[in-house]
Amino acid sequence: MIKKLTIFITTAAMLPVMAFADGEASSKLTAKIGGSLDSQYGVVSQSKAFRYQGANKLKNNSLVNSGKVKIEIDAKAESGLKYGGMMEFNTNTSQSKTGSSNILNKAMIYAEDVFGRLEAGSYDGATGKFRENTFDKIDVATGGAWGGDSVFWINGKTASGKDLDAIFLLSPDLVVAHDASGSANKITYFTPKWNGMQLGLTYVPDSAVKGTVNNAMSQSGNTFNETIENGAVKDPKFKPGYRNVLDLGLKYDVKFNDVAVSSFISGEIGQSKKYHDTSLHARKPLRAWEIGSSVNYKDLTLGASYGDWGTSGVYKDTTKGNKRRSSFYTLGVGYSICDLSAAVTYFNSKAATGLHGGIKQGKYDKASMLSFALQYKLMPGFVPYAEVTHFKLAEHNQVVNKGNILLVGTKLSF
Repeated sequence: MIKKLTIFITTAAMLPVMAFADGEASSKLTAKIGGSLDSQYGVVSQSKAFRYQGANKLKNNSLVNSGKVKIEIDAKAESGLKYGGMMEFNTNTSQSKTGSSNILNKAMIYAEDVFGRLEAGSYDGATGKFRENTFDKIDVATGGAWGGDSVFWINGKTASGKDLDAIFLLSPDLVVAHDASGSANKITYFTPKWNGMQLGLTYVPDSAVKGTVNNAMSQSGNTFNETIENGAVKDPKFKPGYRNVLDLGLKYDVKFNDVAVSSFISGEIGQSKKYHDTSLHARKPLRAWEIGSSVNYKDLTLGASYGDWGTSGVYKDTTKGNKRRSSFYTLGVGYSICDLSAAVTYFNSKAATGLHGGIKQGKYDKASMLSFALQYKLMPGFVPYAEVTHFKLAEHNQVVNKGNILLVGTKLSF
């Protein structure tokens, strides 16, 4: 047992070398190439005040395309230890739908034995995977109201001129995933499954750091600096950061005859970097949690979740009379029969202090989305889909933006 543990730890530390070695202790590496292409046509109708950005009238429909290529590498040593990695590339003719110009979207290496699985890289952590696996049967078309493509079709600015994701909580994510996406460099450990139960622990040294040493050494350690030019923010995608983040999740799956129940609970703790614009602001520590569950009976699945950000990242000098806590909840139902799948999903959130802690407000910024999605597996890897989403975005003391989005497309997966 001690020998296996030693091999597991040593392999994890030496994975970058072993992944391409052809030694006696390992079998040949296998590499699998996959990916997806998505051709989509969208139509958006939103409140009159949001059909323009400045003097420019926004499109209300367009044909778009996106794609990605994934390479998965796997091997198994004679000792029984499994190891390998994954790389996911952006393969778009422009920036990705999230605005990223990075060639490599995600990357990860792993080692797995009887002691569990250890992963390291720039990709999703434990709690993100637990949530995805819990609600996979409700993930239809682009994802509906639970992080689907609809949010990218809405005017990217609020009535006050700020970025949408700086004011509204628009997807069921905890703080670090919302602020830094799943791309922050991290280490994740999964225990073996025991009677349907599994633990996952992720450590993120710095939520602002992803990729290479070039990015890591260019980031501030204890502060997150906002570049100001002529009194205006130079970087519109600026977000505060967190360090020494621990992300702990517990997932439990159980089945009774035809009924399968999948549940998870997760939490984040960490230190908030000081916010530095024209002055230095101390922020409250990261403390957030989420709980969710799905129940599947034959072809029908019901799911729900609730997430609470608490006062994570809020300025410490924000008075108690102002709104300081942010939270969200989701509801959904999915149904599949043969190759046809349908889902109805609902998302509702309330956000305070502009999510960044810098706005002293007496009311919440509220977002809600209701989506109906349909897809049909016409042929292996070829899935046409349609999705209709109604949204309402109410920024405090501002004009409300509400409307509908229709997405029709075809996904090709290989």
